[in-house]
Amino acid sequence: MKELFRRLTLRPLLAAQLLTATLVVTFLNLASPLFVIQVLNLYVTFGLDGTLLTLTVGMCIALALLLGFLMVRTKLALAVSVIPDQELAEEVYRSMTRVRSQALDHVTKTRVQELPQQLQHVQTGYEAQNVTSVLDAPFSMLYVIAALLLSPGLAIVGLVGMGLMLGSGWLALGSSRRLLKDVRLAAAEQRAQALGALYGVDTVRAFRGESMLRALWGRQVLRFTDLRMRMAENRGLFQNVSQTVIIGMSVLIYALGAREVVSGTLSMGALIGVNILVGRAMQTISRFVMTYTQLKRADEALAELHEFTTLPVETEEGTVLREYLGRLTFKDVSLAFPGATGPLYENLSVHLEPGSVVVVAGHNGAGKTSLMRLVTGLIDPDRGEILADGVNVRQLDPAWWRKQFVYMPQEPAFLNATMRENILAANPELGDERLNRIVNEADLGRFLHSRPDGLDTPVTDSGRTLSLGVRRRLALARALATDGRLVLLDEPTEGLDADGCRAMYALLNRLAREGRTILAATHDPNIVKGAGLRINLNRKPVPQIEQLRPAMSGAAGSQGSPGTNAAAGPLLASAPLGR
Repeated sequence: MKELFRRLTLRPLLAAQLLTATLVVTFLNLASPLFVIQVLNLYVTFGLDGTLLTLTVGMCIALALLLGFLMVRTKLALAVSVIPDQELAEEVYRSMTRVRSQALDHVTKTRVQELPQQLQHVQTGYEAQNVTSVLDAPFSMLYVIAALLLSPGLAIVGLVGMGLMLGSGWLALGSSRRLLKDVRLAAAEQRAQALGALYGVDTVRAFRGESMLRALWGRQVLRFTDLRMRMAENRGLFQNVSQTVIIGMSVLIYALGAREVVSGTLSMGALIGVNILVGRAMQTISRFVMTYTQLKRADEALAELHEFTTLPVETEEGTVLREYLGRLTFKDVSLAFPGATGPLYENLSVHLEPGSVVVVAGHNGAGKTSLMRLVTGLIDPDRGEILADGVNVRQLDPAWWRKQFVYMPQEPAFLNATMRENILAANPELGDERLNRIVNEADLGRFLHSRPDGLDTPVTDSGRTLSLGVRRRLALARALATDGRLVLLDEPTEGLDADGCRAMYALLNRLAREGRTILAATHDPNIVKGAGLRINLNRKPVPQIEQLRPAMSGAAGSQGSPGTNAAAGPLLASAPLGR
């Protein structure tokens, strides 16, 4: 409800017009019971056709006005949520594209997948029909006031019925909220199970996982079905109670009102009019209770969206260097993940001059990928700093910094766009001639030539439909588009065939000859033998810095010491890879 009031206060003039239209609609709704009262009291009593004609014409005019104001009010109610819904959608999209990767690491994929659905719940909750139902609720007292003028006793009966309606609705709402939470959790588990079966189709077939999945799926379906049935029973119970209360109040009003009619204190027309007025007030309250349930669901969805949109986002400002030479320094860098028994590493200190070639070694889970992500600025160290040409990476403008390195992650993901658009994402101004060279250098040309659309071949499902080798080649081509001075490669030859490996070795030799700084997480001996330093993350907690060849700059290697330098110069050119 707070969100609805907030939306109304955002545009006071619109809110005033909407309230005025609701007031007019309520008054026009009084026309029908007044028509019934007058027909029964005047026409039935005196039988004058002119009176009936006048009343009927007046009622037709009131209906025409009612229809017009209802249409106007619907348009006004629609306008209440247009801007807030657009702003919320933009805010969610902004967070999805700019929230820090480190923050997203602690958010489950299922929760992220539910964001569009949560957004839809908010939009559905604050649609025009629900807005008008909420505004109708306080104005329903006008029906009670009109009934009070006709018969105070019968009006009090109506108020009691409205109280019973609200009480039963409140109880039903509490039960529905608890069930709704369980339904959402069950639905999320079911979706996760379905996605796991679809993405792991080969695993299901090859390792005979069908029976196990069928049992899990069956239990989830039974639980979800049971919860849905309980939800339906809960809604049905309120609807049945509401209908029973409305009928019961009508019977009670007629029973009590009949005595007043017999005693002469109330006319037959007034009795029927009071029943219509009280019934309309109770129906309005019933709609409000049903709407309130939807609004609470929308508020819960909105709270989850706001929780997501408050996650820290990357800054759009920062230092921009005139030129990045490729110098990189790790200074007392420490990193630990929440819940871990110890740090991945601490006090990592190494200085890389432009043109250095360094390999990062370590078993699975040692932190090789995390080290790459630290350099890119996707995550931050718990302690220490990483310097690019002497400037802390955290102080650099992220958009500028990410144009300064060639980054190929171990598990690349892609946008659902064409291959051309994926490659050009980081450098849209890249010319066709340079693009073609990149495609050939990444050994992606053969695949594209086999596709009728070539570079315009669509990438779907974030690239999962592509083979591992093609994904690696596409990731390399995308990385090369920036033409940065720092080269970050996470398992660069993993998943590549012999031709792909040869292409990667040739590329590394070229980059080394050009004096690029190369940091590669790999165990490939053909790459290791061309490196000057190795950062061994298997040594805990302080990584071991191993000198693999004499430092051409004259710096001596030392384990974890701040002054350690990688050998500078075209090392891979002097020891070509792949031989």
